[in-house]
Amino acid sequence: MTDDDETAFPTDYEYALARSCGQCKAAPGTVCDAPRKDTSLRQLDDLLQQRGADPAEHDPTHRIHISRLDAGIRHRTRDIAQAPDREDRIAGRSYGTLGQLPTPRKRRAIPPDADLFTRAAAVLGGTASAVKWPYGLSNPQRRRASTPAAYEELQRKRRTAQETITAWAETYGLRLSSSDCCPRWLQRSVSRRCTDGQCRYDAPAADAGWLDHSTFWLLDGAPAVLASAPYAPGPEDNDRLRWWAKEDPRLRTARGEGWYGYGTTQILMWRSDILDFVVPAVSAPAHAGNAEQVAVRPA
Repeated sequence: MTDDDETAFPTDYEYALARSCGQCKAAPGTVCDAPRKDTSLRQLDDLLQQRGADPAEHDPTHRIHISRLDAGIRHRTRDIAQAPDREDRIAGRSYGTLGQLPTPRKRRAIPPDADLFTRAAAVLGGTASAVKWPYGLSNPQRRRASTPAAYEELQRKRRTAQETITAWAETYGLRLSSSDCCPRWLQRSVSRRCTDGQCRYDAPAADAGWLDHSTFWLLDGAPAVLASAPYAPGPEDNDRLRWWAKEDPRLRTARGEGWYGYGTTQILMWRSDILDFVVPAVSAPAHAGNAEQVAVRPA
């Protein structure tokens, strides 16, 4: 490591501290809960005092878990590799990417008169002939309808739901994420599932009720919106949503009629530092075309 790297990039410790710890669950910005490490450092200080020496100034990386430190080092190494060559860097400028949202990807332009399936593939993934519809939005099967008329009605309702979710996502410039998780997903700068088994349907399943039929949405590659459609959210779900709003003031919520149907309630949770506002999806007329984008990233 050179002196130039020291000024152009945060330290290994700062990179590590910016991440949550998968071992002790320490939140970004907080040191690890590592009793054995703390005990070892205290024992070292006691030994120095017994010898008449002053306590040592400990390396802060000694207070965080190795897995967290390794992840921070990998992040720093990537930043150094992607930065301009040393001779091309601007003196005093930091080239670290801590706290930055991912660089927006260039999207393929969709013609205003594109059909529903072409538009849906652009926001949901897949191709026009094989859209990656979320659960409950795939094209219905004939065997699920008792009569041809019932099948046509089922098709009509499903097409309305498909158009609704596609137009809603287009409105905010959103793209469906494959990394579904829990509200902690929204707190990250990149789309990544929890690795500790403490979310959604795993114990303690505090959010399992209201996260039914959930979808997770990205804006320019960053987690932005979580949508769900539970059948009958109860008081415990309301308490949980209030808890999240208190836990992270950036999170906002809204409700509406569930696009999934069957009497479900639509619940939205979003990052207010990424989108000023998000309103629930409402039934859209078929072939509405690309909606005007209203996504706003605060300056």
